[in-house]
Order: sequence, then structure tokens, then C-alpha cells
Amino acid sequence: MTHGRLTGACHCGAVTVSLPARPDGLSRCNCTLCTKTGAVWGYYDPADVTVTGTLDGYVRADMPEPCLSTDRCRTCGCIVQWHAIVPLDCPRMGINMNLFDPADIAGIATDHIDGRSWPL
Repeated sequence: MTHGRLTGACHCGAVTVSLPARPDGLSRCNCTLCTKTGAVWGYYDPADVTVTGTLDGYVRADMPEPCLSTDRCRTCGCIVQWHAIVPLDCPRMGINMNLFDPADIAGIATDHIDGRSWPL
């Protein structure tokens, strides 16, 4: 298990993510987007995250006022992160923790979020 900085990558390695430490917790959301992407989220202040490589963003078209962009590797399509496209109360972004070695996130509690119940 890593106790310092964590480094992960998409499947092809074109995008890398560097984090200051393990997240305090993980989230698995059952909204239609998260279910289809399979992401497991860890949350960070964007100032603490370094992402290298080229990303494509997706903003949900099924929401009248979308609040985030889900970004993926332009080459292999792996979901890397989400970032806010509206102001938030505190700086926050989600990182797909499936990009990291399973040993790096082993033992971290996972919350199950009922995103399907959120109003569009």
C-alpha cells in the first residue's frame, strides 16, 4: 500500500494522474452516467491533482442545468475525472480511482450513492 503520492494511468498510458495521497473515502454512484462508465470516485481539491495527457469532455445533455464535465482519455476512452463547470462551495473534483493499482486503494471505505434518485 502506498502512503505518499499516488500515480495512476488510463489503459493506454496516454493520460496520467498524480494525487497527493489516498482519498479519505470512495464513492460508487448508481446514476445512469456513473453506472455506464464504471467509475469509482475519490475526491480532491483540483489544485492538488496533476493530470497529463489529452482529455475529451462530456457534459450530460439530459440535464437542464449540467454541473460537471466527465473527462476521458482521447486515445483509449477511459474515464479519468469529473470537474465542475459551475461554481462550487468548495474546490472539488472527482478522480476515477480505478486508474490506480488496486493495492493503492485497498481497504478504503466505499459509499454507495443513489444518484438515480436525484432530480434532473
